[in-house]
Amino acid sequence: MKFFKYKILVIGLIIVIIVNLYLIFNFEKLREKILADQPNLPPPRKIQNIKNDHLPLVELNEKEKQEFIESMKLDLNTAVIDELVKISGIGPGTAKKIIKYRKENGPFKSIEDLLNVPGIGETKFNSFKEYITVRKSATELEETEKKEQEEKKITAPPPPNQKKIKMVYSDKVDINSADLEELMSVEGIGKNMAQRIIDYREINNGFKTIEELSNVKGISSARVEKLKPHLELKPYKKKIWKPSDIANIEPMNLNTCNYLELRQLPYISVEIANAILEFRKKHGKFNSVNDLRKIKEIDYTTFTHIKKMFFVY
Repeated sequence: MKFFKYKILVIGLIIVIIVNLYLIFNFEKLREKILADQPNLPPPRKIQNIKNDHLPLVELNEKEKQEFIESMKLDLNTAVIDELVKISGIGPGTAKKIIKYRKENGPFKSIEDLLNVPGIGETKFNSFKEYITVRKSATELEETEKKEQEEKKITAPPPPNQKKIKMVYSDKVDINSADLEELMSVEGIGKNMAQRIIDYREINNGFKTIEELSNVKGISSARVEKLKPHLELKPYKKKIWKPSDIANIEPMNLNTCNYLELRQLPYISVEIANAILEFRKKHGKFNSVNDLRKIKEIDYTTFTHIKKMFFVY
């Protein structure tokens, strides 16, 4: 019985092979026969040239490229707070200080004048200098301001039914969002204390009250009372880093960087900064940036983000 089944199976395979061989060797003949049986199809339509009224794109020369890039930058002498805060690295507190400085000292003569604004150091300045410019000269701006003031005198007041909306901005520093340099702009807060405030905020998901500052190492209740007039408290929002945040970061030597330097980098939390320093203490110098993968606190996703911010020497 089994032999009979095998015999049927072999015969079936032989038939399949014969049919396939026939189709292979007679493919062209079969194709011509099938096409001959089809009804006559109309000839394909010729596609007429479509007239394009748009002018072709012209490549810009270097001068035109620079002019275009410059036109996309934000002018420090005309920018308002709502525009400034859209630039990565400029928070509400820094934006207020820029506007205040401009009002007190007159128009900016160059973007480097921002280094004179309290709370803006070289690190912060370098992170956003590519997005700002000083487009008008000081003389032109003074003339513009004089004209605007004269026009205001001539312009009639708004109708009584028309409501005027005024945006009010505080000069105080929000301890739930301020960065290192913003906190350092407050009298009585140094670099190390500012970093301890940020660390405490990150670990505890923000401050609930200003008085909670007394829980930060080195800040007594008496010091909190002195600082309070310069501080404010808004709802805490956890910082969410984006890959674009590391675009302007200058790479750092893994074998010489300290805690404060590490904590200024995107994606480097309190836990990760301490883990890097602890690894270096136990195992000595890093042989390559890839050694960061040996640290359990750094997962693969975090490693792909931070690896470009370091080098080993």
